[in-house]
Amino acid sequence: PGAVSARRRPTSTGPVRVDTSSGDVTADGGATDLVVGTSSGDVKVDAERLASLQVKTSSGDLRVLRGADRVMADTSSGDLHLEELRGELSAHTSSGDVRATWRSLAAGSGVRVRTSSGDVTLRLPSDVAPSGSLDTSSGTIRSDFPGTWEKRERTYTLNSPRGGADVDVQTTSGDITLSKR
Repeated sequence: PGAVSARRRPTSTGPVRVDTSSGDVTADGGATDLVVGTSSGDVKVDAERLASLQVKTSSGDLRVLRGADRVMADTSSGDLHLEELRGELSAHTSSGDVRATWRSLAAGSGVRVRTSSGDVTLRLPSDVAPSGSLDTSSGTIRSDFPGTWEKRERTYTLNSPRGGADVDVQTTSGDITLSKR
């Protein structure tokens, strides 16, 4: 087992793929498209020009420091902490929290988060008008954005009057917070 570290190289023109069975992965600059797979290890990404990030880990946390245009993350047991996002997010974790903050999010962009056991905290730009739904089987839902609460189904339906980002969050056992940045 060992760690993989990619540090400040000239921008790569094609996707960069990193796979490890046991070890942490750190990517700092360089790649515009990054694909990471690890069975057991944390992933830390600090790449300002990242267009696309795909991460799959069985047991490990993902931390993105300076955003990406599109993030797809899947972990069985680990937290996702994503900062300064600039676009779409598709995130799934069986056991872990999801925290994401956006620098920008265009109308029509999709935000999809699924967790079986974990809290979800999303901070969207204040000028975003989200539509979609927030669902939890056993947890609380808080939103700074207008919507309708359906207590029986434990669903909060975001009803933006104008087209905006499509936000769809589901957690079986966890709280959901959707706030303005």
